[in-house]
Amino acid sequence: MKGLHKDNILDPATMGPHGHPYLHEPLLYISNVPAYVSDENLAVAFVSCGPFRPNIARDGGSHVVAGTIEFRYMDKAEKALATLQSRRIPGIEPPVLLVLSPYPPTSPPTPLPPPSAHARLVKHLPPAYTDAQLYDLFRPFGALASARTHTHFGADTASVEFWNEDDARAAEDAMHCADVDGHNIAVHVYHARGPVSPDAPAFVPAQVRLC
Repeated sequence: MKGLHKDNILDPATMGPHGHPYLHEPLLYISNVPAYVSDENLAVAFVSCGPFRPNIARDGGSHVVAGTIEFRYMDKAEKALATLQSRRIPGIEPPVLLVLSPYPPTSPPTPLPPPSAHARLVKHLPPAYTDAQLYDLFRPFGALASARTHTHFGADTASVEFWNEDDARAAEDAMHCADVDGHNIAVHVYHARGPVSPDAPAFVPAQVRLC
């Protein structure tokens, strides 16, 4: 029997779907929470990621509090980080954004490194599709850094970011033209445009994959 050539041996590190590179336990740190935001308010924000238990240090004297959110399941912690980070807490005015991290807060804050994958635009989604639904749709292909249905690209256009580009490609190949609740979605790579020089040639749209 012929021996295997090294080029034909799959490297486990390149095989997907890949796990989350930074989240290793079902716990998130939450910080910069105004003291008037109650555990009940947080429960409304995290409703799609339960069961969970907030542990917020409230001493009665601080204007801003912090703590942890413990989840029963690892996948719910992942979902919360991808769908709730920097999102508004429902029902709170003026708006309060959630600050979540797999790591304890630092001063100044230390954000997670950016994903290595290009973002994907997901077009033609059903009306009122939520971040949680979008996450559930794409998470089988690999860990997500972000899933957003409310973007500046249009009412029916969302954005998903995978941590790993191989996972993102697999998701794009599998989900482009897929039927989602009676809607044929389209999935494309998003390349942000940089500053345009006056001497630059006319913009030519990238080739769009048709269904």
